[in-house]
Amino acid sequence: MALKQGYDRTVITLPSLGIVLKFSNIHIILFVKQISRIVAEGMWKYLWHYFSWPAEYRGGARGRLVRGILANIGEFTFYQSTKNPFLVPTYFTLGIVNIQKYCNTIEMDEMSFARQMSQFMGDDIFSDSHHFIEQQNFTYDGNRLRIIDYGLKKGHKAIAKHGKHIMENFDPTKVF
Repeated sequence: MALKQGYDRTVITLPSLGIVLKFSNIHIILFVKQISRIVAEGMWKYLWHYFSWPAEYRGGARGRLVRGILANIGEFTFYQSTKNPFLVPTYFTLGIVNIQKYCNTIEMDEMSFARQMSQFMGDDIFSDSHHFIEQQNFTYDGNRLRIIDYGLKKGHKAIAKHGKHIMENFDPTKVF
């Protein structure tokens, strides 16, 4: 068992059960601090702005409260609706928690990984560069590269467009 802390989710790996639990992080303290600062400084016009940011943005009110929940739901619905073989299966969600297949993350030189992904994806890598250049978001499962972390919608188009090609052609032994 291992615990991994991300900004949006906390992950508990349970290799003996073959699953991973992804719990949504809800940043209530950051949310309250930001509102308190806005009110204390009398910046009332920014209060509306703080609540108007889409949930995908970490700095806004909705992002602080529901971004992890949206990532969990996004992973589950994207996997269930596409059954894309590039995706590590997500079996179940309640929003606040996901159950996903357990896989080891890939271990290879960071620069070689990022360059190879860039070659496969071109400019589409920037649709969600955090997820596509960090190898801890991937596994080498069944002799094919697969993505573990795919909850945010901004990367779904790139996964649908490039996932199969990446999965079939990625070479973990290639060094740049």
